[in-house]
Amino acid sequence: MKTSIDVKKLKKWAKDKPELIIIGLLIFADLSNYLYPIFKYKSDILKKNKIIDISDIDLWLSYYKDGQVIIDTFLKMMNKEEKEITRYTARLILEFFKEKGKSVDEHIIVMKERSIQLSEILQEYVLNHNKVDIKDKGSESDHENEDRSYINKYPEIVFGFLVSFPCLILYGESHADLYRKALKGDIRSFCKLLRIDKMIISDHNLSHYLKELNNNPNSTKSVKIINALSGSLRPMSIRNYKMRAGSFIAMIAENFGYKITARDIADIFDDASKVFHENDIDTDLEITPQAMTKNLQRYRTFWKFMD
Repeated sequence: MKTSIDVKKLKKWAKDKPELIIIGLLIFADLSNYLYPIFKYKSDILKKNKIIDISDIDLWLSYYKDGQVIIDTFLKMMNKEEKEITRYTARLILEFFKEKGKSVDEHIIVMKERSIQLSEILQEYVLNHNKVDIKDKGSESDHENEDRSYINKYPEIVFGFLVSFPCLILYGESHADLYRKALKGDIRSFCKLLRIDKMIISDHNLSHYLKELNNNPNSTKSVKIINALSGSLRPMSIRNYKMRAGSFIAMIAENFGYKITARDIADIFDDASKVFHENDIDTDLEITPQAMTKNLQRYRTFWKFMD
């Protein structure tokens, strides 16, 4: 694994760009490999129709008013005192790699470039769990108990994983912005939150939606609420996740004054795979330039939280 980046060996997209911008875009692309397992974990919870087991509901709901939760989550993950939080993240990443049959070793090496703490704990977790089948019933039960423990010990961190982050990826909006709009009567924003977190139905500030459900059960609004309450998130493959991440990378580059084309996005992911994993291409993102062009057009105005 390379510890430095030779800009001259990168593809055409890197030409005439400052090294700091180049490195930043490569890291953004590579982070998809580690953020997707967290997103998939959230989707799996909803697929099983599970409600997050929270002991302090009022505290959980208070995070909807705090737009800094997602930032605080990642800051605490980098804090050496928060080993348990990092261990929780490591488990999600490890389970995803095992499920996909991917090598964990190379990712441990790469994580040293991001967080020595996370790489060490990931390695420790591999050594302690290399004989455990994550799909067997016993280990799944153990993990559910472990999840419950983390939720009640670090609720703001879990909120960041299971609410804040999915809101950004699925809707391009922060949980706090969606909550503010829901307070003002925006049924779409309320239903978006409800699909991600069923606990939002307990918020007294949003009781007018329950009143609508009770007083007019067959109204258009009530039907939307019922569908959101009973529904789950659409599954998203890692390929589609990276395509969406690619549109975010393009927007970041444009904010710094650099135009990124659809071909450039594919090349950035390929270069990131080569720099950080010594693979010539990112096999998760083998798509045509035409498909990536449509993707960029579709999500051009998607990332509202950056406005």
